[in-house]
Amino acid sequence: MPALVSKRGIQGIKTDGLPGPLISYILRDRVAPTEVELKAYESGKREMLLQLILMDPWTKSEEQAKDLLEDILALPYHEEMRKHYN
Repeated sequence: MPALVSKRGIQGIKTDGLPGPLISYILRDRVAPTEVELKAYESGKREMLLQLILMDPWTKSEEQAKDLLEDILALPYHEEMRKHYN
């Protein structure tokens, strides 16, 4: 938040907000995975779920991502999810 600092204290300066492209850039790490998640759901493709896992910075390899995906889908309470993602 922009502010004016003087001996009278700190006063906020009203602005019109950040430009849209800058906000998009700042939020890209949150928006991109959500878009991939939605595309995966719409398409029903496991490959899209794999791409989502690979976007995570904690994922170290494609093999790790595949193993995680298969482990998640193998859980008994994910039967509906298994059927959806062919």
